[in-house]
Amino acid sequence: MAPSKRFVELLKKMEDIHTRKNAGYAGCDNPDAFANFRMSEMFGVSPFRGCLVRLSDKFIRIANLTKDSKNEQVGEAITDTLLDLANYAIIAICLYEEENG
Repeated sequence: MAPSKRFVELLKKMEDIHTRKNAGYAGCDNPDAFANFRMSEMFGVSPFRGCLVRLSDKFIRIANLTKDSKNEQVGEAITDTLLDLANYAIIAICLYEEENG
């Protein structure tokens, strides 16, 4: 069975979002794709746990958007937030694997 064409399109969009946001957060010249997540260590929080906090922020945002569309205040559609949530979930896997070898 062939994969869903839309699913593959969304995976490519996730890659694009990850690449663009990574350049904005970590800087174009930074070889560490997760440098912004590692900043949580300054507060005694592991990068994996810091990522989980960001995941929960996105989940809360989605929950609020689905309750009332008037909650949308920053020009980010629910689909954009869901793509961010998916990216954060994959980043969390990477950070978890780093921490737990």
